[in-house]
Amino acid sequence: MFYKNIYIRDFGIFSNQNLKDISKKLVVIGGHNRAGKSSFLKLLRHLPFGLPQDSSIPPASNQYYIEAEMKRESKSYNLFLEGYAAPKILDEKQNKIKAAEIFNYLDQLSYQQLFTISLDELQQLSKITKGKKKEKRLFSILLGAGLSELVKVPELADKYYNYAKNIGGTLGDPSVASFKPYFNEIQEAEALRDQALLEIKEFNLKKEKLNTAKQNLEAINQKIIGFENEIFLLDLLKNNYSILEKIENLQVKLEQSSVQDQDCNNYFELDQIVNYQQNFDKIKKELKSKRNDLNKSVKSSYSKKFLEFIKNNKNQINNQQQKIDLLNEKIKNFRTQKMKITNEYQTLILELENLNSNWQQPLKKLETINLDLIEAEKFNNYLNKNETLKAEVKSITAEIDKLGNEIRNIEADISAFDYKKPNSILKTTYSILILSFFVLSSSFFIDYSQIKYFALLIGGAAFIYYSSNYKSSKLEKEKANKLEKELSQKNDKLNLYRKDLTRKNKNLKKVQNNLSDFSNLLGLENIEVNGNLSYLKSYFLEIKAKKRRYKKLKIEEEEKSKLKDEILLDLKNIYDLIKETANYYNDQFMLSSVLETKTSDLISKSQFLFKELNKLSEMKELAEKYLDKKREFELLQNQIYEFLGDFERENKLELRLESYRKKAEAAAEYKKNKKNYDSQKSQIKHILAASDKTKKILNQKDSDKNYYQLFLKLYRDFSSLNAVESEKKSYEELLFSSKKKKNKLEEKIITLKNKIEELASSSKIENAQIKIDQAQNNLEKRAQRYAVNKSVYFILKKLRERMVEKAEKELLKPASNILAEITDNYYNKLETGSDLEASEFQAVTKSGKKFNSGEQLSQGSLEQLFLAVRISRIKEIKPPLPLILDDSLVNFDSKHLYNTAEIISNLSNNHQIFILSCHPHLVKYISEISNSAQYWKLEVGNFELSSSQKLISHLSL
Repeated sequence: MFYKNIYIRDFGIFSNQNLKDISKKLVVIGGHNRAGKSSFLKLLRHLPFGLPQDSSIPPASNQYYIEAEMKRESKSYNLFLEGYAAPKILDEKQNKIKAAEIFNYLDQLSYQQLFTISLDELQQLSKITKGKKKEKRLFSILLGAGLSELVKVPELADKYYNYAKNIGGTLGDPSVASFKPYFNEIQEAEALRDQALLEIKEFNLKKEKLNTAKQNLEAINQKIIGFENEIFLLDLLKNNYSILEKIENLQVKLEQSSVQDQDCNNYFELDQIVNYQQNFDKIKKELKSKRNDLNKSVKSSYSKKFLEFIKNNKNQINNQQQKIDLLNEKIKNFRTQKMKITNEYQTLILELENLNSNWQQPLKKLETINLDLIEAEKFNNYLNKNETLKAEVKSITAEIDKLGNEIRNIEADISAFDYKKPNSILKTTYSILILSFFVLSSSFFIDYSQIKYFALLIGGAAFIYYSSNYKSSKLEKEKANKLEKELSQKNDKLNLYRKDLTRKNKNLKKVQNNLSDFSNLLGLENIEVNGNLSYLKSYFLEIKAKKRRYKKLKIEEEEKSKLKDEILLDLKNIYDLIKETANYYNDQFMLSSVLETKTSDLISKSQFLFKELNKLSEMKELAEKYLDKKREFELLQNQIYEFLGDFERENKLELRLESYRKKAEAAAEYKKNKKNYDSQKSQIKHILAASDKTKKILNQKDSDKNYYQLFLKLYRDFSSLNAVESEKKSYEELLFSSKKKKNKLEEKIITLKNKIEELASSSKIENAQIKIDQAQNNLEKRAQRYAVNKSVYFILKKLRERMVEKAEKELLKPASNILAEITDNYYNKLETGSDLEASEFQAVTKSGKKFNSGEQLSQGSLEQLFLAVRISRIKEIKPPLPLILDDSLVNFDSKHLYNTAEIISNLSNNHQIFILSCHPHLVKYISEISNSAQYWKLEVGNFELSSSQKLISHLSL
């Protein structure tokens, strides 16, 4: 076992320290004083058993918590230790494991003494042994071997010996020690009683008669015991007579059997051979049946070829058989898809014919339409422009017509005007006024008053003419001018509309020409461009949708074609399989229609193919069952040949099996009888040995023979069970007669005792008897205490001798070799005396010099001895456990230290070893000796993986 990872969250100086991938061999942890080495030793010491609730371990910052991952025999275990609770260990399956299972069921004391003792603890042994140097050194040796309790044995033995000696002296004589007062009291009281009895002559006589009667009673009791013993044995014989009878019969059968023990041990396993024979017959019969089933459908001349074909093509048949459902589904999908595509083609054709009745071959015409040449956006723009321009032309034309009407109306209104022009009126008025002026002027020359009046009348007439015509004429002229202006504006506007109309018509013509081109691309010929072309947009969309549908149908048709090819390929494989096996079958098995099928017709014949494939699959199963049964039969034959070996090798297998079975039955019968014989015999022996009374009675008959032979001899003395019962009845009659005599003697004895009591009823005799009883009672109690203490002393003495012998044989002998390696063979042998108190050990040098006392060894030699014994003990414990050394080698000189480092390095091949040290020279020796050592630097509770050179440099500071 070894530690792989250790995580210390809280323990003394350590906080959140994680030691990962720890070497399972040699682990060197170096650190100065107070770096945490002793704390780490205590952690590893208590990790398997839990932390003690005392001051022996450093306190936690908050709560102790440690995790460890361990490896033992290729299995991983995780250990969790929290607070003072017992450690929790889980295996790889998260099952709880007891710590004892991981640590070899060692108790806590033994584990800690053997695997985790530091130099400080070795130096404190003087306190344990109260400063006695000899006991300290002995204790150190025993401590190293894990047997520290051995040193207490002599002290305990002496303690119980002294107890016994104080009670009964050395030999337990009742006249010495604490026995003596009670013994003297008994002697004095008996003397007084005997003296009082001797004074009465009749008392003595009666006493003699009483003794005679007691002797006679004792003789009768012996007879009664003898009779009872005989009756007991006869009753025991009667109850077990049938068993003994069976034993005798079984013994005869065993002696007469043709098979003996040596034959049974060599061969004849009945169950196995019966099983082989049954299986042989059964499989042979089944093989024949499978063959017959196969021959019903396969021509016998082709059966071998057919079986070979099945061997080579069974996987392909299985694959094709498994594909039947898939192929059915594919065929169904193919037919459905085919029908769907056909229907959709017909629907599309009808829709195309409805769309353009001029098309003779709609699909072909649709396929010739190249929509890629038609820019949808431009086409829609032309359609929109066409509609817009037509609307605009229509609107402009309407405006032109409207303006024409308005112009005509204005012209009519103008032509309808009949008025005098203002200028004409002015001229007329001016002419009249001039005339009036001339008339008035002439009055100056001709004195005619009528001429003035006439002139005034003419002037008045001129005024009236002007007033009545000029204003209305002027208004009419203004109105006529306005109409003419409006007419001019209308004419101008009409001219603009006519120009715009011409331009619009030109653009419309261009757009309609483009639309005519697009129509030709869409398959429309000789369309009326001046008509309503709005349908072209929907027509274009219909054509586009139809093209998309047609393209989709083409893709679906290609997929259908691919599906058809896949189906035909699978069906062709099935067809080839069926066709290849056609010659193997009987005529009625194959369908000729399938064999003559063309590849293109395979889909229509698929159900026939599947039916034939199912038949082929059934034949394959028959063939496989036959082949499997044949292989099973051959395997069984090989097993039987191997089982039988050379047994009657010259005969046929069936005959060998039958012969072997008969031998095996005889052997089984012998074994059964032997087992029954041994069982019945053991039962009788157990019955005889279970009762002390039975053993006592049989020993009285003949102590030289065993109980079973004596009981068997008793059985053979009787010819039948009736003879036993008759003999028992005779003894019962003798017993009855003896008991009657005994009763009479007992009555006589009682009478004599009563008479003696009357004679001995004086107070002197009574007082003497009381003293005797009291003294005997006290003496008995002390005798019991003496026996107990003496027995304990004897047991401890024997225990000490055996433990010393074991220590020398099992510990000191292998420890001698280790000590010799450490000391360069200076000490080459360790011996121990029989008395641990007198001389605890002897260290023998190469020259034969013996050191008879541990006092003659130096501190370094003693620690070397301690380490040797300890390593010897550790090597015995399997499987290996981790070893922790905390500066235990500090008192070794350089030479011995180097030798010890070599031993530890060799030990690390099987054990994980933690060496805690602050000495750089030890680290240097280890680095020179071992290439597999792992080095850690420990500084104030912090672990850091290091190298040997870095660690040596760190420790040298």
